[in-house]
Amino acid sequence: YGVPVCYAEPLWNSEPLQKMFVARANANLNGSDKSKVGVLLAGHGQPDDWDRIYPTQTAQENAFRESIKARLVADGYRPENISLGWMDFKKPGIEEAARDLAARGVEKIFVCATSISASSLHSLYDIPQAVIDSGIPKSVAVVNLGAWDNDPLVIQAIKEQLATCKTAPGN
Repeated sequence: YGVPVCYAEPLWNSEPLQKMFVARANANLNGSDKSKVGVLLAGHGQPDDWDRIYPTQTAQENAFRESIKARLVADGYRPENISLGWMDFKKPGIEEAARDLAARGVEKIFVCATSISASSLHSLYDIPQAVIDSGIPKSVAVVNLGAWDNDPLVIQAIKEQLATCKTAPGN
């Protein structure tokens, strides 16, 4: 229709989006000592067959979670109390990551659906339920920080990406 097509960069390397996870964790401390808090950064994962078709997807998901982890550590969370787990297809799974955090003596686990942009069964039920079903002690509080949804930092991240939008060749 003669409208220029714009290509923005992916959000996985967005600073505001990474900061959102730290802000959510801090907002849910409710007096807990950061040294006693575990953070489970749950990625979605994809089958190995898909990795051959979309070779950067898993690497980007890992880079995104590692960036979030680095920000959490810079904010005072203990690196050994931050685990990267996968919903499906990759290891460690969410259950294993949750058990690892509980074995480290954390009193609370923040569950972050890092790659789910809108509330869904995965973010509202599957991921937090997997943590609960992992067999961790009932004394360990599980706090689901949910999907990205319309968090102001998500909106900021999208605006920043659109501001740097590149027009497609020929437009």
